[in-house]
Amino acid sequence: MINSIIQNIEVVFSKKIETSSFASKRYSKKPRPLLTIYRNKSKSNTYTIDIATFIKQDLDDVKEPKSGFETLIENKILLTFNKDNPLVDVKPNNPIRDKFISIPNCIKFTVEYYSKASDFDFYYFQIDLTLEEKTFNKLEGVVIYNQNDDPETSRGTVTTVRDDDN
Repeated sequence: MINSIIQNIEVVFSKKIETSSFASKRYSKKPRPLLTIYRNKSKSNTYTIDIATFIKQDLDDVKEPKSGFETLIENKILLTFNKDNPLVDVKPNNPIRDKFISIPNCIKFTVEYYSKASDFDFYYFQIDLTLEEKTFNKLEGVVIYNQNDDPETSRGTVTTVRDDDN
């Protein structure tokens, strides 16, 4: 057990996808992670999370973070989270349905790496996130950020449950 909320994180799949590199100089915005989340019906209280993201090339080892983490690729790419207080309220920078609203009960993860390169490679990760039962039923979203410890700033993605009423 990792803490009272997160019981287990299992890295199911972790791979660099062979494709042409993405040159950041050609685009005005940096690439952000893409995230899908769904219930894993074969495991109790578990979500499967797919993360597709561009990460800079020429990775160096990441220093061990102060909080919780799982290794995605060797010591080059880590999935970090706040093990003492993993549930946070998220205030997106962009409006959701034309409103700036706070989304409670989200778990924030960071895909952490260290690189001075300017070009990116494409990676795909799949993790199983097992939560305590009372947390599993009230989780509203998962937030994923990319963080280059070089110290360039990070970009993130928030995924929430779709409301079919609108």
